[in-house]
Amino acid sequence: MQLLRVQIPEFRVLKNVDIQFRKELTPKIFPIGSENGGGKSTLLQLIFVLLHCSFNPKTTGFVKNLLNDFKIAQQDGTLAKFEVWDGKDTYQVEFLCYNAASFPKIDFQDVNFAEFKTIQQMDNAICYLAEMKEIEKEIAVLKDRQDSIKSSLSSLGRFSSEHDNFTKQSETVAQQLLPPTHKKDELQVVQAKILRELENQNLIYITTYGSDRQNPEILLCRVHNLNLAEAKTFLGMLSQKIFLAIPSTQICLFLPVEARKSLFNQKIEQQYTYQQSLSEAHLQLSHFFTYSYAAVHILLALLEQANAKDFQQAIKTRGTYGSSYAQLLKELEETLTSGKEIRPNQDRTEIAFLRKGSDSSFAPEDLSHGELRRLSIYAWLRYNTIADAIVLFDEIEIGLHPDWQYRIVHDLLEWGPNNQYILATHSYALCEAVTPAHVNELEPRLLRQGAEHGAQ
Repeated sequence: MQLLRVQIPEFRVLKNVDIQFRKELTPKIFPIGSENGGGKSTLLQLIFVLLHCSFNPKTTGFVKNLLNDFKIAQQDGTLAKFEVWDGKDTYQVEFLCYNAASFPKIDFQDVNFAEFKTIQQMDNAICYLAEMKEIEKEIAVLKDRQDSIKSSLSSLGRFSSEHDNFTKQSETVAQQLLPPTHKKDELQVVQAKILRELENQNLIYITTYGSDRQNPEILLCRVHNLNLAEAKTFLGMLSQKIFLAIPSTQICLFLPVEARKSLFNQKIEQQYTYQQSLSEAHLQLSHFFTYSYAAVHILLALLEQANAKDFQQAIKTRGTYGSSYAQLLKELEETLTSGKEIRPNQDRTEIAFLRKGSDSSFAPEDLSHGELRRLSIYAWLRYNTIADAIVLFDEIEIGLHPDWQYRIVHDLLEWGPNNQYILATHSYALCEAVTPAHVNELEPRLLRQGAEHGAQ
């Protein structure tokens, strides 16, 4: 997959964005530069959320968060347009925002998109009740086994009691969300009508959003030159090829509004803390990564994978082990400055950093910020076996010496050669590692007017 063009008429600080990533250029590494305030991070997050989160009901909440109070300024409803190449054909993917009053060519009479929100609340309540019943079944099984787990009786008893109280409260709340049966039937008729009208225009319903409960906005998607079934299949595949990596200090616009506000308001309730929401996002979004420190569990998992691969090779060849483990250790060491190596303990539960050729070890915190950064990026790409994907990196150069900023292009080609990389950056050195045709800019421009490496 490769992203060929991004057009954003207006979104937050982004105005009239139209950038291209030409598929004939190699390497497929495209810096996007600007000074602070140009909207580079906003652009990457918008691309990620629209193309990755929009087509899975479990992640459309992130779309709602991102768009929360956004009101479309375009008369034609255009939020974003993308051109995507799958290696054979080019597809145009368009995202549109409307409310019932502004939607063209459909007469909804007295119906507005608030009905969708009511339907979603109803569906959520039904799903919630179903989940609670499954939990109750599991609790019942545990109660039946109390005699065989005597050491856990007291804690299990407390848990069961708390669960019973929680279940009663939860069912009450969920039942309040459910409309009367006749209202449910009416809503389903309305929903079917709206979806039928949208499908007639080859539009895919994504979600409703916005703080106006009576007249919310609606997000739709269209893939030109594909019928509805083909479009859904293509978008499902595309969503699995989009990855985002950002600094841990970058504010995620797709987290809940209250969580973002908690960074600047001490009065926000504890349940909306930003770090808690960020941790939850990591659990829900496997394609999202915040690079900061080298995650030991990822490094150890990589070593396990390599060891298992060598063992499988030994089975196939009746005794000749492969070299994956040794190659991995070599590549890990190359992410560090010279004279250092990585060595796991015997059962691969701990990693030590040593002076090369010596048993003298040093603490991981003695590694530089840049070494930890390169190590974490390498481990993330390799652990997730990211290939033939569109990988969005925000400020990948943080913590890196200018020589390493220049070298990061070579690193990415080595660590994931079949991917397309779009890099939001402030680094002149990184931009100089590719041709001027690779570099795009947002206002205010990163590169000096008339400089050799100006934007195309």
